[in-house]
Amino acid sequence: MLESRNFNGVEIFRPSKEHEKRVYKRIKESVFKRFSPGTYTDKTQVVKIVNFLYQEYYKILDENLPRVAPREFAAFLATEYELYGKVSDMYKQKKLSEKDQELWLSYASYARRGIKHLFELLCRSKMDYSEVERTQEKQEDAISMAFIAAEELVSLYMRSETYRSFLDSITLRLDPTKHIYFHVEEDSSINLDIRSSVLDFNKYVPSNMLHNDINAQEEILGQSFVETLGLGFKDTIGTIKWLIVTYSDESNPERLGFFELKEAVSIMINHFRLTAEQAMRILEGFCLSSETMIERELYKPKQEYRAYKRAFFKDQCDGKELVFFSRRMALECLDLLISDVPFKKLPVEWKSINIKSALDVMSLKAGRWFEHIVTQNLEMLGIIGSSSVKTLRLSATEKLNVPPEVGEIDFLGFHEKQELLVIIEIKQVGFTTEPRMYLDDLSKFVTKSKSYSEQFRKKFNWARKNVESIEKHFSHNFNVDAKLNTAGYAMITLYPTVASTKIHDFTCISITDFMNQSLESTAWPFSKGSVHKSASFQYDV
Repeated sequence: MLESRNFNGVEIFRPSKEHEKRVYKRIKESVFKRFSPGTYTDKTQVVKIVNFLYQEYYKILDENLPRVAPREFAAFLATEYELYGKVSDMYKQKKLSEKDQELWLSYASYARRGIKHLFELLCRSKMDYSEVERTQEKQEDAISMAFIAAEELVSLYMRSETYRSFLDSITLRLDPTKHIYFHVEEDSSINLDIRSSVLDFNKYVPSNMLHNDINAQEEILGQSFVETLGLGFKDTIGTIKWLIVTYSDESNPERLGFFELKEAVSIMINHFRLTAEQAMRILEGFCLSSETMIERELYKPKQEYRAYKRAFFKDQCDGKELVFFSRRMALECLDLLISDVPFKKLPVEWKSINIKSALDVMSLKAGRWFEHIVTQNLEMLGIIGSSSVKTLRLSATEKLNVPPEVGEIDFLGFHEKQELLVIIEIKQVGFTTEPRMYLDDLSKFVTKSKSYSEQFRKKFNWARKNVESIEKHFSHNFNVDAKLNTAGYAMITLYPTVASTKIHDFTCISITDFMNQSLESTAWPFSKGSVHKSASFQYDV
């Protein structure tokens, strides 16, 4: 019999203590047959141990998943994805008790990704029934074992990448006398709690921002989509949403949604006068199949074919090609697809030269939009200034160009009462919780040549060195006698980025956290330095 756990009124499936003990014993024995007890500080060795654990849990998953009837299991997973989603919503809204929150963060928070991967594996298996157990009891046993393995696999692949690429040092203690026999001291240091940023986001960023404004996106992408797919961007997204809503149950969102692919194509052809090829191309951009996921690996989040922005799973059944899906997962994936468009990301099936050109325009417009949002928020704080500064206007006849090696300054402003020069770098980065994606941000922000950090240092140091010219610029452009005795500088991002934890000489912060901290302070609470008005000037970097 399957067991459940109540989270603030929502009952979610949780494997029994007995199953947890079985898995715990098996994995622990495997670890200490292979590795000696002790303290490990060599990163390569720690990652090797983590990867060994990953392989052992995958063995458990491979042993147990074929024992469960796949289509019935898909229906079960759709129910649990909806219920786990409700608990996730409560966690994000800070509505869980301390005890529930602790349990959620310990393992259950990995279940949603684990469920996605189980969906992927079922689809990849072609819904094979050849090894399914004959009794419900044995199938339920396999479900519990597979569920534990899936959660642990998600946890391990995220930790492995974090250990490998993000931590400067690591200390692992393998101790068979302890219940927690695998303990990494640094685990607690890499948690990024963004709930406050998410909850307060729309205080400072309009809800109809370009990243989710389908009408604004249609204005830019519409024609290129018509030329490529036969439908505008808005109608393309609308068609997929119509399929999700029509073939699932709003009053019972836990139920598995499904439709026949041939029927969906026929509806699209008749309603929009598309060709069969165009209709299939649109649908394929949101579909996963056993063929497209042959090389799918959980630890490779950059793979095109995974349940991230695709949520229609193909299934050949009784001579028909069906599509099954979780309503919540599908709507989430569609939202992610839409919000990623300004970052020039679309399904490969939808790409063309015309769409690429339109995406370039979209990306540029989104960047300018965010710069405008930041400027508006700075004005709320009493900071005024100039955006996209390439030249300082000192008078009607004088100007000073920002050197090419310094580059355009996103925002150069001042706070009159605080006598503060304000230099802001604005970065519209996407949000991610994937450690593999952390590396992209880390590279762009910190490690690569001409990183965002390197470029920003040049900008704020140049501004501090040329403060007297900047005072003239403000006097000429804003008709104020700005006395600038200190410089404040910060890099502001649309969403929180883990890369900020690797920047130590200036503040890198999301727009939400920037505004919250600013409004809670009576003075500039971020990185500051002296300005060059005398020989006392010193670089902070």
